[in-house]
Amino acid sequence: MKKRVKATLAVLAAVLVMSLGMSVSAQEPIVLNVYMGWDASRPEVNEVIEKYIAEYEALNPHVKINNLGSNLSSDSILTHIAGGVPPHIVKGGMTMIMSLYLAGVLDPVPEPIAQRVQAAYFPVAAESVSVDGKLIAIPMEGNSTGLMYNQRVLNEKGVAEVPTRWDEFAELGRRITVYDSDGNIATPALVEVGVDWSTSYFVLGMLKAEGTQLIDAEGNLALSSTEAHRAVELLTSAITEQRFLALGWGPQGRFVNGEVPFGLAFPWWLNAIYQSSNEVDNFRTTLVPAGSQGYGSAFYSHGYAVVNSSQNRDEAWRFLEWLALREKEGEGTPLGHIASRINVLPLTRADLTSVHFAELMPRFGGFVESLDHATHPSDFLRHGLTNWPIISSLVFDIANRGVAPATAFENVIVQLEAARKN
Repeated sequence: MKKRVKATLAVLAAVLVMSLGMSVSAQEPIVLNVYMGWDASRPEVNEVIEKYIAEYEALNPHVKINNLGSNLSSDSILTHIAGGVPPHIVKGGMTMIMSLYLAGVLDPVPEPIAQRVQAAYFPVAAESVSVDGKLIAIPMEGNSTGLMYNQRVLNEKGVAEVPTRWDEFAELGRRITVYDSDGNIATPALVEVGVDWSTSYFVLGMLKAEGTQLIDAEGNLALSSTEAHRAVELLTSAITEQRFLALGWGPQGRFVNGEVPFGLAFPWWLNAIYQSSNEVDNFRTTLVPAGSQGYGSAFYSHGYAVVNSSQNRDEAWRFLEWLALREKEGEGTPLGHIASRINVLPLTRADLTSVHFAELMPRFGGFVESLDHATHPSDFLRHGLTNWPIISSLVFDIANRGVAPATAFENVIVQLEAARKN
């Protein structure tokens, strides 16, 4: 009898073990729906993304990652959330990430991960996706302002060194600009693309170089100061007083083609240079020449964030932590490898020496150096100044439309304050 009972119990135990095993093996994997930011339309980027997704899934067989491509609309993301189908991870620019965070739909970065990111990343990169010192996203796709130049053109013009101060640089710019018989620019010394979102970053950089900011520590606009007026004058005088700076995509194209010596540039300018220039090795970068209070630059980035109403948030953060911080000797991080494919900055010390950035670093020196002198717009965004790029109109109104500086500043201040109140 006892033997029969034991046999029965053994059979039941075996059935139970088999049942549990079948249950575990049949369990659906954890699915993460992720906006990685690129899709098959950018194969040079997407192939790297898919490589890392496959690697992570192999290391974590219980996880399945769906790459949803790109969605840079905060309204669209909010619609998905309201409809009960939120993505787990979103990627967007600072304005989008900040808007979603202030709307209360994003998780802050868990503190253990935040501390590791803050230790590994350049400070300005982490600060650009922070609110009151709290990290709200993993920084990615970083760009900083710098001065790009063509060494061949400088050699032909007899320029041995790039001046480090703006007043000396302006003197050089006027000397090497080619003017026609009427005094108009035939070939400028310096170009910038001249659209609001681009020019506004150079205004921010100049504000820092003159010792001020768009907004002070209390959240008040600081554009009425003497320093702010002086910062804008550095740019406007380059267009109004024996002009040596030309604005527009056309002049920028002439720089890319090797006709113009200097450009107020971002790292993404290299995309066009790689595509259309046969003298890539002649292009270099340095810091934008200093103002009266030192160097100034402006930084912007995108970030990866986790939606707080989605399931599997812990797993989403583990995936982002791996992308941002998993390091291989000589290869840096997965996010760094992805960034190298779109010619944007390495944001961690490990990625500076990555083989993936080896070709870019000779042309990235000034951009990387500018990270130590950079300001960023996240503080403005959290104060409701999402329309802050209108500060570019200070340059356009004063230099191109003949508006008096005092009037131009007053107009911008009124527009900024009105948008914030709304």
